[in-house]
Amino acid sequence: MKKQIVLILSGLILISLFAGCSQVIIYDDHLEGCKVEYVIYQELIVNQECYGECSNELQTMQRQGCEAYCQEDCDDCQGDCDECEEDCLEGCNAIKNSPYSSEYSCKGICTELSPKSITLGQSIPVPPRCSSSGIATNLFSGFIECIDVRNCPSEGDCNPKESLGCTIPNNYTCQIVNEKYDLRVYYSGSGTIYVNGVPFSTFMSSADNFGYYIEVYFYDHADGSYNSIAGIPSSITITADGNFLQDGFRITLERECCYECRQKSMPAAIIYPKVDIEGFSITGGSTIIKDGKVISAFNAVPGTQKTSIQIENRGFFKQKNAMVQFMGLPPGVAVDVTPKSQIIKAHNRAGYEATFTVGPNVPSGTYKVTMLALSPNGTFDTIQIDLVIP
Repeated sequence: MKKQIVLILSGLILISLFAGCSQVIIYDDHLEGCKVEYVIYQELIVNQECYGECSNELQTMQRQGCEAYCQEDCDDCQGDCDECEEDCLEGCNAIKNSPYSSEYSCKGICTELSPKSITLGQSIPVPPRCSSSGIATNLFSGFIECIDVRNCPSEGDCNPKESLGCTIPNNYTCQIVNEKYDLRVYYSGSGTIYVNGVPFSTFMSSADNFGYYIEVYFYDHADGSYNSIAGIPSSITITADGNFLQDGFRITLERECCYECRQKSMPAAIIYPKVDIEGFSITGGSTIIKDGKVISAFNAVPGTQKTSIQIENRGFFKQKNAMVQFMGLPPGVAVDVTPKSQIIKAHNRAGYEATFTVGPNVPSGTYKVTMLALSPNGTFDTIQIDLVIP
């Protein structure tokens, strides 16, 4: 089997690590998920020749369709060709149904992340730690993969629903359960490298395109492995003994934050404090909701489309962390709402911008989508609209 499918999926995950990559498992009564991102590195470099070849490959995949593409892709397979086609189809459909564009995918494949040069003995500040708690939709951002096991039987095998670019269910608040930092120290030479005073021999090193490196993990509680350090540091200092090039030291640092999230329920009197969805319209185009009533369908088009939303607080109390979400979007459609949350004072309105991205392979049709105004304490208002894909 050719490697394009695997490379594209890997590329999606790779480039997402720069902005944040989340994997979330959805259970009947809670969520579990982790977000991984690079927090220290030098720069991102896109290989233009690679990018051009990747773009052409994705266009071929979209033009031929997954079945024809995978039959050709597995022509030269050896052994289990059925498994080759099955794996290829799964990956191809995941890419086609993903809201992430071919440009996004190919940048992931063809982008190199270079380590940051450091000076021995220099105290390097560590970016802020993982949030100890928060709202699921805020904590799990960037590239998101969802694994939905809600329809799995209590016993026996399960074939969970997996999707890229999925929507996190609303009203979930999270507590951190695990935090880890992965430090790579690149070097030229040999000897002993000290990370915050802890020695690591270069005899236990690895290598990649940027050279040899040692890998060190920081945990709240060390797991007993030779390359782990107990405690999350506020800064990192690298020193060394041996035969090293003094200006040959570089580092990358990756952070992983894992959470368990549970849905909050509130009494009806608290859930609906007179905060309503008042308006929803396409920027420079038609109005879908006016004065809290649906007056037309949302006619989306392939590509990117900006919309504006108005939420009104008719009550007597200020509402903190007021958010907007959309539930029931079909695979291949994603939405990014800004700001993520805001304060709405009593008897005031607040505006949000929602940018919809519709992939080129979303099936035509009318989809029932629920628009929600909510906060961590519960749901304020819901309105169902028709999303029309031509």
